[in-house]
Amino acid sequence: MPGLTLISESGAMLEELPPIGRFLNRVLALRIAMQNRLFEAFEERLALVIEGAISAGVYDVGVEVLTAESFTVTDREVAYTHPASGAHTHLLTIAERRRLRPLDLATALDMIADGYVPVVNAKSGRPALMGKAASETREDGSVVARVRLVRPLQRQLLDRDQYARSHFAEVTLDAFRASWQAELASLPEFDERTLYVVTGLLLPIWDRLPGIDLRVFRLVTDAGERIVGRVVDPEDLHVTREKLNLGAGTAMAPAEAYAAVIGGRASLQLAGGLQVKRVRVMNENRVELIGASESARAGLKTLGLFSEVISYRTRLFIPAGERGATVLAAVFERHALLRCVAAHAHA
Repeated sequence: MPGLTLISESGAMLEELPPIGRFLNRVLALRIAMQNRLFEAFEERLALVIEGAISAGVYDVGVEVLTAESFTVTDREVAYTHPASGAHTHLLTIAERRRLRPLDLATALDMIADGYVPVVNAKSGRPALMGKAASETREDGSVVARVRLVRPLQRQLLDRDQYARSHFAEVTLDAFRASWQAELASLPEFDERTLYVVTGLLLPIWDRLPGIDLRVFRLVTDAGERIVGRVVDPEDLHVTREKLNLGAGTAMAPAEAYAAVIGGRASLQLAGGLQVKRVRVMNENRVELIGASESARAGLKTLGLFSEVISYRTRLFIPAGERGATVLAAVFERHALLRCVAAHAHA
């Protein structure tokens, strides 16, 4: 072996590790068979790190090329003009049409032969393949066991505890085949969505763009226009428009508004002096409706909000999870959304 000490007597990793040059020189002194084993182990761990980053949506591959059946620019707004050069920054609205390529049944059965377990969600009836995944070491040093779920259009990493709390259960091959084929038959041939891309002169306004995803994308429209820029998530659109002084734009969908608030990217100002913002209560993030009078609380609770008395004060909250957007939509019907305000963390 390399003859380098990496672990202390107590079994903890040393704070000061040997220089990488010394480590590589020691590796080169090993027999070829041992070198191959070391590099195979390294490649395996690197692949797991990359898979985790892709699953978390933070994998950076540089300028990423977007491909689809169709890209059409439906709106173009000037967001910034450089005072000296006159160069423009544009916010583009692009209609994307992408062909879905789900995992076919034959490939799924091959994965079962390789060790994946066929499972079906007892609540939704949707199938998946469950396989082993590398454990994750958290910042506090704890090690969390994980599993990999493979679905026709998605791969997902779950903590074993999360998987145990889900409704997935192992099924027979016949039941899996029927469920997988039904899932494939229910999928449309194409998926259509709207992209929002900030393109052109980016450097002067880079710090105004919200979100942690700093990736730059390149695409070619049906008209042959080559576009390079930052893609803005729909839930960040209103915050982006505000920071670029573009006005409110189109109405914000309740699901987008809820995602922006629970993600800590924005708060909402509603008609009637109400405000929707994320707060921290009992070590968990909640979405609170602030400013409702005592007489209005009963009516708001009929929409799905719930109240709690905290520090002798009654507070109203919007439920978490999938119900959150539905309840927020009902609130919007009574109190129109006036403004989406960027959170201080993204100012």
